[in-house]
Amino acid sequence: MNKNFDTFLRWGMPGWSAIMGFLIFVLTDYFSANDSTMYDKINSAFASQGLWQLTVAALLVAGAGVPLGFIIYQIYFYLRWNSPVSEDGLLPPLVVGRRAELDDTLHTLKIKDLAFKEKWRDELLSEGEDHRTTWFYMDPFLVDTLIQADKDGTVYDRHSYLMNMLHTLGASHLGIVIGYVSYLLFKWRMEQSPLWWLVVAFGVILVVIILLSKEDLRNRNKKPNLFGMQIMYPAELFIASLVLVYLVNNPALNILFRYQLPWFICAGIALLWGISVKSGRRFLMVIFVFATICAYVIKFLIPPSIQINANWPVMLSILLFCILTLIFLKNRQNTREQLVTFEYYYVQKYIVDYQKSKKNQVSQTAK
Repeated sequence: MNKNFDTFLRWGMPGWSAIMGFLIFVLTDYFSANDSTMYDKINSAFASQGLWQLTVAALLVAGAGVPLGFIIYQIYFYLRWNSPVSEDGLLPPLVVGRRAELDDTLHTLKIKDLAFKEKWRDELLSEGEDHRTTWFYMDPFLVDTLIQADKDGTVYDRHSYLMNMLHTLGASHLGIVIGYVSYLLFKWRMEQSPLWWLVVAFGVILVVIILLSKEDLRNRNKKPNLFGMQIMYPAELFIASLVLVYLVNNPALNILFRYQLPWFICAGIALLWGISVKSGRRFLMVIFVFATICAYVIKFLIPPSIQINANWPVMLSILLFCILTLIFLKNRQNTREQLVTFEYYYVQKYIVDYQKSKKNQVSQTAK
């Protein structure tokens, strides 16, 4: 019963993520909107409904999360297994190529090492160059490997947990993407923002994903450099800059930034403090100082008329979505690295045990 309930929750999670994501973006927009006309209409529509009607509607929306989640999972697995980008990937950790995941699992091993010079295994591994064929063999092989190492079920359960978490994070992020696109289309449909804001949002999010790809498992030694210094957290640096640009340039928040000199003093103190401590904290201070400078440079360059007329609620939603994307993709990236290390450890152990058993059989036959 617990297993069925866990499966129910797992299939529903992406759908609920899409629904909750849409509601979160709408609520954020509601509390930061300069023009409340759109929400006055919505409030009037809700006020005209009875309590039981609103309750039924809420239950239907919550129940819709399961079939919606199932559909999102199918899109997720299509991108992961059958799409044109499934083999080589697309800006990992957004879509990690299955070839790359196989190489990470094998690490120092070769795929032929898993055939153990047995004809039937070699035939399964040589059925074609399609990456799916190799994984069709790897799936039962990994199950056999984990069962061999499993004495009380903990190893297999741990692998299942990591695999489920990997897919749940990936599909739930896709659900949040669907929720955010729905929010932008909702704003456009209600004539609250032009369609080109979709292009702006896509451009900013694309930069975040490109910077995140620089921190992927295969790009750890290819991080971008700034003035000869390796940037440790490029995505965090970019998002922190955007956050401060929003805070400093939003006219509704001018009261917080009326006195600019204290901010520069705080930045100077933070920089001096950062230099005297460990490199991780020092880089956090560098992020803060760099973002502060960028924010004020942009403030002095942008005319006041543009600052007043800018669609700040949509810009806030872009920031929120970038932060959620950072969290979900980094957590998924960490889970993937745990998973491939876990699989490599037990595959290597299985090979060692297999070779020992073969040697024992040979010695027993010789005797």
